[in-house]
Amino acid sequence: MRSFTASLCLALAAFGCRKPEGAEGSPGHEPGGISITIWTEKSELFVEFPHLVAGTPAHFAAHLTRLSDFAPLTEGAVIFSATGPDEIRQELREPTRPGIWIPTLTFSKPGLYDLILRISGPQLEDTVMAG
Repeated sequence: MRSFTASLCLALAAFGCRKPEGAEGSPGHEPGGISITIWTEKSELFVEFPHLVAGTPAHFAAHLTRLSDFAPLTEGAVIFSATGPDEIRQELREPTRPGIWIPTLTFSKPGLYDLILRISGPQLEDTVMAG
């Protein structure tokens, strides 16, 4: 009985971990992505993104919180810029949902980049050096 139970558990685990045929992962949320949390004196940034591949668009999920009251930002613009072998810039004028901006950045050249977020709006003015 034990060997049957163990075999059933292994079979269910293997089946449950398989990707259904024809299924595709959602962009920017593949397993093994990267997440970073950075604080300034005014804000908290939690950002998630996939492993970056030159020439492939990457969807970032940036969660921004104002530290004075721990509230998510609900208005204002955020400029995402990256400097390195190439210069990348995208401005989003409002969040997708309260506190969440979802830029899509494409790094055309491989190499090391520094990511900077500039937050500008009635709730907060801040610059986050994300490295």
